[in-house]
Amino acid sequence: MKKFYYLILLILPLLAGGCSAYKEISVSDIRLHEFTADSAGRVLLGIGFTVNNPTSKRFTLLKADIAAFVKETPLAKGSLEAPVEIPAHGNYGLIGNYAIEIDNPLLLLSAGAGLKNGNGKSGLDNITLDINATIKQGGLKKNFKYRKIPLSGLLN
Repeated sequence: MKKFYYLILLILPLLAGGCSAYKEISVSDIRLHEFTADSAGRVLLGIGFTVNNPTSKRFTLLKADIAAFVKETPLAKGSLEAPVEIPAHGNYGLIGNYAIEIDNPLLLLSAGAGLKNGNGKSGLDNITLDINATIKQGGLKKNFKYRKIPLSGLLN
């Protein structure tokens, strides 16, 4: 029984501190840093962003799967190629490398990304994203799901 109490005493600080510090992290200034295509037909993107992590904890973005849609029709899907470390105590400019597969190239052209359409809206306004991400801090992981995020609202 004593072993059980020792186990509880070891785990209790982890549970008390938890991974709730992630709520203090903010992301801003998302921009396209690099754009290339590989021989497999994938588009490789370097996405730059600024992260403010005021906490004393270092986090790792382990996974970030993205699906893009134009009015509910699948456009592309992609995933983070390598984990991104988020240092503690400050603002940092970071880059995440993504491999993107275009599901529907004609739909991409018809979306008119970056062009104004007849009602004065950008074609980017028609593109929404679903994001499934996982961050890690120490031995704890937290999953996030975001749905129907307008692409135009993320880009500067």
